[in-house]
Amino acid sequence: MLTVLIKTAGIMLIIMIGYLMKKTGTFPASTAKVLSKVAIRILLPFVYICNLNGKILSGELVGALLWGMGVNAVLITAAVILSRKKPKETVFILQYCIPCFNTTGFALPVLQMFATEHEIASLVMFNLPITFSFFFITPLMIGLLTAGEHKVSLKEIGKGFLSNIAAMTSLAMMLLCLLRISIPDVVITAIRPIANANAAVSLLALGLLFEFPKQLPKTNITALAVRLVITISAALLVWFRVIPFGEIRSTMILVLFSPIPSASPAMALTQGFEGSEVAFGVSANLLYSMVTVTVLCTLLF
Repeated sequence: MLTVLIKTAGIMLIIMIGYLMKKTGTFPASTAKVLSKVAIRILLPFVYICNLNGKILSGELVGALLWGMGVNAVLITAAVILSRKKPKETVFILQYCIPCFNTTGFALPVLQMFATEHEIASLVMFNLPITFSFFFITPLMIGLLTAGEHKVSLKEIGKGFLSNIAAMTSLAMMLLCLLRISIPDVVITAIRPIANANAAVSLLALGLLFEFPKQLPKTNITALAVRLVITISAALLVWFRVIPFGEIRSTMILVLFSPIPSASPAMALTQGFEGSEVAFGVSANLLYSMVTVTVLCTLLF
């Protein structure tokens, strides 16, 4: 227990350092974006390579993929039901503050300090349908729900998904696993320090991006409440073994409390909607997630 508490304290310390550096002006605002890009586009693919290399796609790992797909499908359905016949502003907030999880920017760096390679591999599998949903399903739903106000470009949506280096790396590693092809151990040993750097860089970037929400519009409160009810319900299904996960049980609970993707405001902006109201929801949810994940780490690991 003491070891877990020390590690969780270290996680919060890194985030706090990033936040203080931003507030004191030690780092310019652009630093957060640079570090985020380094973590997601450079370091994260190496994490996927190291933790998926040589893995056999067992029923448990496939179950993790289906679990991510199923939970997110429920979140998407709830967001769509609540968004029907609502103004454009409401649609954007609900669609970007209910579905999807920032597993790679928060849950993964945390798990890297506690979990086994098999557990991290299960998170990667869980994240695959989440990534697809964030870059493809959510923009598509917004286009359909705001028909006449917002044009849907399938080409741009597809381009956004295909340009996600981490997602493409995880798909490539899955293919190697299916073909039973392994990358030589000497290569994995050489790149593992790069993969290990992901945790510190991601958490530092998270601290630089974090803002305490000054206010929450009514729609944000609705979105966060719905998300909370669904994720807690899903976690209870795993906790009471209604969904019978084995070694990855703790991981499949923890990932459900990952925050809303930090890229949600930026995605909203690219689709023509002012992202500040989405950002309020993201920041409020991040605060809740940091506390919840820290507590869960002490209980589950």
